Amino acid sequence: MLHRDSVGGTFLVAAVLCIVCSVAVSATAVFLKPTQDAEIKLDQQKNILAAADALPKDEEGKFKQVSAAEVTELYKQVETIVIDLDTGERVDDRKEDPITLENLEKKQKMEEIPTDAPPAEKLGEIKEREEYSQVYILKKDGKISAIVLPFYGKGLWSTMKGYLALEGDAKTIKGLTYYSHGETPGLGGEVDNQLWKAQWPGTTAVDDDGTVLVHVTKAGQTAGIDTNIDGLSGATITTKGVDTMVRYWLGPGGFGPFLAKVRKGDFNG
Repeated sequence: MLHRDSVGGTFLVAAVLCIVCSVAVSATAVFLKPTQDAEIKLDQQKNILAAADALPKDEEGKFKQVSAAEVTELYKQVETIVIDLDTGERVDDRKEDPITLENLEKKQKMEEIPTDAPPAEKLGEIKEREEYSQVYILKKDGKISAIVLPFYGKGLWSTMKGYLALEGDAKTIKGLTYYSHGETPGLGGEVDNQLWKAQWPGTTAVDDDGTVLVHVTKAGQTAGIDTNIDGLSGATITTKGVDTMVRYWLGPGGFGPFLAKVRKGDFNG
C-alpha cells in the first residue's frame, strides 16, 4: 500500500482528483447543454425580431425587455426558409433533394469567392461563403412585410455576425442587429448602439435593378446623400468592415439573386 506522503501516493491522489474533476465538469456540461442551446435559440430569435422591428417599444422608441415566453409567441410570425445563394431559389420545399433545416448542416458546402470578382462582390478577407442560407420572412395579409438576412464579415478584431432586415419591397432597410463581435468597446463596439442603428431604417439599400446603393462612410462624411450611413467615430476599420459586409450580402455574390425574386413577387402569397 502506498504511503500518502510518498511520491507514488501524491501522484495517485492527483490522478484521482483529475478524474473526479473531469467527470464533474463533463457531467455539468452535458447537463447544462439543453439550457445553453435554448438560450442561444432564444437570443437568435430575439435578434431576428429586433432586426425586423417586431419587438414592442417604449415611449422613447427603445425595445422593451421581453420575457422568453413573449419572444416565443412573437416569433410564431416568422417563417424560416432555406435558399440557394447562387440562384436565389428556395430549396427546402423542392421535390428532389430538398435542403431542409434538418439536413442543412449535413448538406452545406462552402464555395470560394472568385478572386477576380469586382471589389464590391468580395467579402474582404473572407474567401468563401456557404452555398445555402437560411432566410427569415415575416408576412402580413399574405404579403412579405420583412425579410431578415443573416450576414457576417470582418471588423478590426473579429468576425462580426448579425441580421439585416429589409422591408417587403426587398429594397428598403428595416433594421439591423449584431449579436456577435469582438470590436473595441466604445469605438467599433458601437455597432450595437441603438442610436447608431437608428439611422438605418428607411434607407434605400438597392434599386429596382438590384444595384446596391447603401454605403457606410467615414463618420461625418455622408455628404447629405440619403443612401449613405454615418460610420462609427474612431473606428475606421470596423466602419469599412460594416460597409463591405452589407454591400456584399445585398449584392450578386450574397442575397442579390434571392432579393430579385422577392421583388418579382415570387415569395408572396
